[in-house]
Amino acid sequence: MKTIRVNSFLFLFSATALFVSACATAPQGVLVDVTVPPQVNLKMLSEDIKTVNMKSVAGDASCAAPLKSKIDELITNSEVFKKEIGGFEESGSAAIDLQGKVEKCAIDMGYGAISASFTIVYNGQNWKTFNITKDTNRPGAPESEVRAVVVEKVAKSLARMFIPTTQQELRVFKPLGPEDTGVQAAMNSNWDLAIDTWSKKLKKTPNDHATLYNRGVAYEARGDLKKAVADYQKALAAQKDDLYVQALSRAQNATKALEEKEKMKGE
Repeated sequence: MKTIRVNSFLFLFSATALFVSACATAPQGVLVDVTVPPQVNLKMLSEDIKTVNMKSVAGDASCAAPLKSKIDELITNSEVFKKEIGGFEESGSAAIDLQGKVEKCAIDMGYGAISASFTIVYNGQNWKTFNITKDTNRPGAPESEVRAVVVEKVAKSLARMFIPTTQQELRVFKPLGPEDTGVQAAMNSNWDLAIDTWSKKLKKTPNDHATLYNRGVAYEARGDLKKAVADYQKALAAQKDDLYVQALSRAQNATKALEEKEKMKGE
């Protein structure tokens, strides 16, 4: 009986140790802000488009009116395009018009859905048409709240067609063991400490691909995309890993999107 008890204790101790070790080395991640390019390249029409006019949204006024207002707001706040004011466009710039129509407006307490079509018009000619359908299920929410949520979903979906936007994406760290204080700092959004911790480690082991990758994630989360790309490239050179390939590709695409957005703002 004594031997059985000892073995049971050892088994329990071993299982606990394995559990703790697994938790300590389990992948952890953070959300980072990523600039996403527009889905439609308006430069196919003109290099000088600076004004976007939401001319009208036809259909059920209870959805159409707030939808037009929300789209106007997103255009104004885009830092890229301007609304036409008083019928006048910016001198030397080109403009596109948007014509919208609400095909379905179903708003009730707790649930709502809107289907709408939008057409880009350039120089009097219809160029592209988008059909957007969004809904929301919010049990107990009043109609006003439901309407506002669905309207915003539709408006943002349209805006993403031609305005660079920012979205949050998950980045997962490579587990380096329970002694890695860099991940602990990163999970608390203390990017400077995380970067400093991993930089010190890389001075001793400069080709540690996992540490290079983790520091790249921290740089990306802090908004230093060029440094993130450099670390991802070094990590990939040291070790072929699909995670590094994906991270490098996303960071390079985000860099291009951000550069394009700044270029659009500065033109």
